Amino acid sequence: MEEAPSSSSNLAFSLGIDVGKEALEVALRGEEGAIARTTVANDSDGHDELLRWLSGRGAGPEETRHCLTKSWYQATESQVELF
Repeated sequence: MEEAPSSSSNLAFSLGIDVGKEALEVALRGEEGAIARTTVANDSDGHDELLRWLSGRGAGPEETRHCLTKSWYQATESQVELF
């Protein structure tokens, strides 16, 4: 199994994606610390749009650390459904 990159790796970008039922809220941090943000639909067209957005910024899979999280509201909503 391939090891996850450490925080001291040479990856140029950090990508955070807040996954919602309808949309993906995205934040991309570059080497200089600048942050770009976008929101795309959480469907196949939105996923394609996100890949184009990342590619346009040079944030390919070999240069980017990824983190996905479910939005707090939806996590709370899901927890309520469990009870």
